[in-house]
Amino acid sequence: MKSGCKRVPASRLRPGSQNQSLQRAREDSTDEAADAASDGSLEESRDTQDAPDLPGFYYDPERNRYFRLLPGHNNFNPLTNSSLRRQQQEKERLKMVEEDNRCHPKVSDSRCTISRLVERRRVGLQGPQSYCRLMHELKISGMRKQSVEVTGAESDVEAFKLIKADSRCERLFALYDLGPGFCKYGLMTLDWKNRSAQAQLWYNHYFTNRMVKSVCWASLTGQDSHLLLSLMGYVDTSGCVSLLPASLFLPDDHAKRPGQVYNFKQMAFTCAWSRCPQIDHSFSAGCPRKAMVMDIVTTQQQHFHTLSDVLAQCFATQAPLLYSGSRSGEVWRWDLRQRSRLGPKPFLFRLSSAATSLSLLSDENYIVAADMAGKVCHSIFLES
Repeated sequence: MKSGCKRVPASRLRPGSQNQSLQRAREDSTDEAADAASDGSLEESRDTQDAPDLPGFYYDPERNRYFRLLPGHNNFNPLTNSSLRRQQQEKERLKMVEEDNRCHPKVSDSRCTISRLVERRRVGLQGPQSYCRLMHELKISGMRKQSVEVTGAESDVEAFKLIKADSRCERLFALYDLGPGFCKYGLMTLDWKNRSAQAQLWYNHYFTNRMVKSVCWASLTGQDSHLLLSLMGYVDTSGCVSLLPASLFLPDDHAKRPGQVYNFKQMAFTCAWSRCPQIDHSFSAGCPRKAMVMDIVTTQQQHFHTLSDVLAQCFATQAPLLYSGSRSGEVWRWDLRQRSRLGPKPFLFRLSSAATSLSLLSDENYIVAADMAGKVCHSIFLES
């Protein structure tokens, strides 16, 4: 009986054993792949660890050779241990950013449409804050990028340093460098009649050896009739604030009689034009350790002293208020109706670094500030 019996395989007796063996084989293959990846990283680390440290040299594992360290005494591009460490940290940061983008893919816009979002808001499935955020995201994602062809004089310009549009987006103030210490600026007229937008480029006949730090459109004799520029001087030249008529930039056969040019010998880091009806002919200049407000018609000046240089400014349109951001990160609010300084404290809040931009929202109850570190401060309620 025993000799005539056949041995049955274990897989037939246990139907789940075959699946277990396949799962074990898969786990073994994944473990081998992980071990291979870890072995590769270990080999690279071993190569760097096995290489002895030589004074004055560093070992490059990719090229498998030593290179001399160059101190920064008489070299334009020094090569030190700290710079190598920063380069390695930057590579690791870029690698982590790439992995993060790979792990969090972008959701396609086809899943959420405006009609579906409105319907979810109507039935109460979407909160007000998330509804506004998603609606703005949908509007931005629906925008189309359109390249503008620049024609006219000096149309071979490759890149502009500064572009400022007027309130109707019909004219653009453009600025580009000509070399060390010189720049050229003018106007571009946008043509939106055709499907492909075109820009007619007109430049003035003058060059400047000053650095243009800030520019804004000014409404002196009409809507966006002038341009306000803050110019920083070099060693042999002094800074100034210039108010130029826009007709000065048009060609001779199209230009009307140019208006008066205003120049104020005042060093300014930034400038802002007031669009408030109560002070419609005034501008502000961010000067060292103060903010200066001047009326063009009466030439009356007001000075608001701060603890450091003023780098960012903006006017309110509903009330004669001026907001200033300083180099030390402080943001101030000045009431131009108060002649004495005995009113409420004008200091609002402090940023982590120097202020670079200030902007008021449409209701003028919230202000958004950006600093030198690239951080945007949350909107802060402005109590009256």
